Amino acid sequence: MKLFGKIGLTLSMIKFPHSVFALPFALIAFFWAEKGGFDAKALILIIVAMVSARSVAMTANRIIDLKFDVRNPRTRKWPLAKGELSVFFAVSFLAANLVIFETAAYFLNSLCFFLSPLALVLVVVDLA
Repeated sequence: MKLFGKIGLTLSMIKFPHSVFALPFALIAFFWAEKGGFDAKALILIIVAMVSARSVAMTANRIIDLKFDVRNPRTRKWPLAKGELSVFFAVSFLAANLVIFETAAYFLNSLCFFLSPLALVLVVVDLA
């Protein structure tokens, strides 16, 4: 499969429009915390961190639930369940986004970096 086809399937797998929908909440928190100031570097890092964390969470969910998704009529046509994307590809995508998230957290500040594993656990594990 060509690269652009895989990108489209990957964006479908992680429900990318939902990441865009959630972004305003992070932006509101950013501007509230800035208290009138503006740090473009921090803004970009927050956007990168949020999108990559959500990509990790959604990809982990798709991999963990794959055995159920294949049997469920509602989810069996999803790219990973259908076999359009391999588990290896999904794990590689997850690992790349994990590195991107950790890098963004590192460059934000040391507190973000040290708390980043907890943040990943919270977005991957369903506590409800």
